[in-house]
Amino acid sequence: MAIMHRVVWEPLLRGKFGEYYDQVSMAWLWNKLHLRVSSRGKPWQREKLGYPMVSFGEVFDSLGRYIESNGGEVHVSAEVNKVIVEEGKVAGLEISLSGHDFEVRKYDAVIATVPSYVFKKLVTELPGHYQEKLTNVNYLAAVLMILVLDRPLTSFYWLNVADSDLPFVGVIEQTNFVDPSHYGGRHIVYLANYPSRDNPLYTITGEELLDTIIPHLKKIKSRFRDVLDKGILSSPCGCCPTCNRCELQRTYSRH
Repeated sequence: MAIMHRVVWEPLLRGKFGEYYDQVSMAWLWNKLHLRVSSRGKPWQREKLGYPMVSFGEVFDSLGRYIESNGGEVHVSAEVNKVIVEEGKVAGLEISLSGHDFEVRKYDAVIATVPSYVFKKLVTELPGHYQEKLTNVNYLAAVLMILVLDRPLTSFYWLNVADSDLPFVGVIEQTNFVDPSHYGGRHIVYLANYPSRDNPLYTITGEELLDTIIPHLKKIKSRFRDVLDKGILSSPCGCCPTCNRCELQRTYSRH
């Protein structure tokens, strides 16, 4: 077991959680394995995975239309300045819609999915002990490079990387799961990593990151060819190792 931990689990946990790898509850790891294995139905069957063929964007759009058809409102790219609290209860938001001036809107409830340190700035009336909890949460960044290729990189959908010398911890080849015909015959590969926010992998440009990655891709496939296109998803709050909560905000650049 000690050898398995050193060779398999420790490198994977270090890749995901960095210096906090030994503070992660094994309930998190168990749940990850349980979710996949439970999709098999029977132990000897393969995992069952699903993906919306029209992308998750269509799922969000459909949900928005459903909300609006039932009398609700959906506002995207709205700027929230403050959560309004009255007599110890949430009363609404100070918000700017479509670039207009800030206004206070009354709401019965507010669901916040922002990083902990951002939530602290939005709700200034929080008790001191709770503010301290929010401030003490440590985040790792998330860096995801998307490659568009003219041929497969591997024959696998998901490849976990336990080699700490490689600048990514996961190789997810989407077109080994969804047929390349849905992507104009091209092959889509995601390269994931969770560096600290002061790690050069988070601060360098997309071109520099690609130049760093390519030599290591040739270790996986010696005849690796040119990249047709690339995209980068990055966030300063990609992973929270101490509370196992993740958020990802999107930025995109084209090559």
